[in-house]
Parts: sequence; structure tokens; C-alpha cells
Amino acid sequence: MPGGPASGKKKASAIRKPLLRLALFLLLVCFVLTTEACHNRLLLFPRKAIRKTPAVLNVAFENVTFANARGKQLAGWYCPAKEPIGAIVLNHGNAGNIDLYIDYAHHFTRGGISVLLYDYQGFGNSEGSRSLSQLVGDGLAAFDYLASRTADPDKIAVMGVSLGTPVSCAVARQRPSAKALILEGAFLPETELYWRMGILGTPVAFIIAKTLPFIDPEQDIKALDGRPLLMIHGDKDRVTPLFGAGKLYEKAQPPKWLWVMEGVGHFSEPMLYKQGSYPKAVVEFLRHAFLDEPFDQPRIDKWTSTKLGGGKWRVSADIHAPRGHASLVVTTAANTAVRKKKLPAGSSNVTLEVEGRPITVSAFVEPQPHARESNPR
Repeated sequence: MPGGPASGKKKASAIRKPLLRLALFLLLVCFVLTTEACHNRLLLFPRKAIRKTPAVLNVAFENVTFANARGKQLAGWYCPAKEPIGAIVLNHGNAGNIDLYIDYAHHFTRGGISVLLYDYQGFGNSEGSRSLSQLVGDGLAAFDYLASRTADPDKIAVMGVSLGTPVSCAVARQRPSAKALILEGAFLPETELYWRMGILGTPVAFIIAKTLPFIDPEQDIKALDGRPLLMIHGDKDRVTPLFGAGKLYEKAQPPKWLWVMEGVGHFSEPMLYKQGSYPKAVVEFLRHAFLDEPFDQPRIDKWTSTKLGGGKWRVSADIHAPRGHASLVVTTAANTAVRKKKLPAGSSNVTLEVEGRPITVSAFVEPQPHARESNPR
């Protein structure tokens, strides 16, 4: 008879089979996504060919190699300044290789900063295969190599761009002799995964985040122990979310500065669009770290926020600015930056309303270059 026990069993079986297939498929996807080899292919995008060297910008350099903890030879360029006041190792971003970063060597060496540019395992001329689990080990090997090359190993800073920012945070934590930390286009790995994949990709993002090699820039940055921190981020960055950088900045202890560049996106826009003020700010920061010279940038003494309803918040900040024209920036969970420009020199309290929950408040004065530089390329 229609609707009898046999018919019910057939319907239940018809429902169970596709559900079982779906469950098996999801299990297979989870298995694939939890393998390191898959993560390496999914998240790292190296290029082997070196298309240019620092010679195109008349930067003196030496081809160097050094071993990481796995015994793989990492390749790079050591670019010595003529009269160095210190040195910096740059942990580069994801796609490509070090030939994208020769502008940094050009500008920094001119400011008296020797530079080590190197490629991670599997990138450029470095041996081995791309490896997420080896990134921090590569960064530590590069730092140690630079310490062996400089006249004063106590005057070494660590810089990271994009992917290199969590690497740099880990290196700074594990090498207390690192004098300062610079992060451009910083991000938190889990934050970016969830932001990129959205609601539908949340389960996949969760699996990847929980099976990635352990790296926690929020904890690492807390261990700077009073060493200076400079963060640089474009407010139009669509690759690494601004709110992730804001969260990281808020975890750090002073002295710290966050320069949110207006109308600027991800690498290589900060250096490309600010070729006069970018290197000037970084060199001034490093002279502060290495030589204890003043770094005349604003200081946020305290900030508070109050929820007003309708997605609006009121922010109140106490700021001390040694010079005028500081830009007070409120970074929000809506991935936006709201500015209060041209603050006067001295101490003041500023109150403003913003859309979205405030994550951090910062202030910076873009330095004026001595003379406008054109792109040296």
C-alpha cells in the first residue's frame, strides 16, 4: 500500500545516501586542507626567476647565502651603507621574490642603514620548497646572518611587509637583541582568513587557521619590552584588512606609532606613492632606535569609546603632539579609518563620532621630504 513501512524506508534511504556522500566529500576536503603541502600551495606564491638586482638603482650589493635550520641555503643581497648607523633585515611579502624590494635598499642605504634582502625557502634562488612551517626559521636565520655581518650586532632592526609581518613579530620576540620593529601592511593570519572567505568559507578558514604552523603575532608583539614599533598601513588596503593591523597595534606597548596613509593600498603603494616621506619617516624612526635621537611624532596618552546606538560610537582621545598638523586616526571594526586632521602642537583632547566599533586610536605627522624625489626606476 502507498505510504506503508517499505515506502518510508525507501524515502529515508534516499535521503541518507546524498547526506552520506556530502559528509564524505566534506571529510575529504577537510583532510586535504589540513595537510601542510596543500597549505603551502594554497597560501604561498613564490617566483623563482630574479628579474633585476639592486644594481639597477646603483645600490652596492653582495650576493650572499646562508643556511636555515633545515640546512637549505637561502639566497639574498647584503647592501651595505657607506657610513652605517645600523642595519635592517627585511622579511618580504608573499608573491614574487626579493627583486620587488630593491627600492627599500635604495632608500635605506642612502639614509645610512645597511639592508639584508633575502628569499624564503623555495622563493627566488633559495633552495628547498615553499614552506609555511619554515618561514619563522628563515627569518631567524636571516637575522643571525646579518648579525654576523654588521660591525654593531646590537643595532639591527627587523622589518616585515605583508606576509613578512607575522614572521618579523616572531623574530623580534625570539631575538631580544633586535632593536626595533617595522611592519608594513600588517595582518593577523586568522583575521585575514576569515575576512577573505566570508560566512560561506568560515568552516574552511577555521580548519586552515587551526592547522597552520603556530604563529601568534598578537602574543609576539606584546614581548617587545619597550622596543620601538612603527606600523605603516594604507587606508585603501584591500589585501590585508586595516582592522587586523589596528588590533595588532592595540596589543603593543609604547613606544609605538601607526601611520595610516590616506588613499594608499597594499604593497607596493606605500613606498611607490610616498617615495619622499616614507624613507624619511623610517630613517628618522631608526635613528631614534639606534642613536636615541628624538622621533617627533604624536603620543596617544589615553583613549575611550562610548556606544551611541545605530552603529555609532563616540571616541575621546588625549593626545600629545610635539608639532602641529598631526592626523588623529580611529580604526574601526568596519575596516575604515576616520581622521581628525591638523591637530595643534601640544596636548589636547579630541572627541569625534565614528561608524563601527573603534579598535584603536593613533596619530602621525607625515614628514615633509627635503626635496621631491621622482621614482628612481
